[in-house]
Amino acid sequence: MTTLPPLLIGKHIARYPIIQGGMGIRISGANLAGAVANAGGIGIVSAVGLGLNSPYFAIKQRKHQLI
Repeated sequence: MTTLPPLLIGKHIARYPIIQGGMGIRISGANLAGAVANAGGIGIVSAVGLGLNSPYFAIKQRKHQLI
């Protein structure tokens, strides 16, 4: 069995050359990216829909503003 070489990005080394891709809409948040990084890979935080988890995001208010 062939072992995978570590991934070197600048001065940082990932134990496994595995990158979790951004999936958007609150899926690729800090929790998932952190878990992947803690497991030795590279976690990606998506920028799409992250504000939906914010306590300042109000769906009713936003819908009212769009009308």
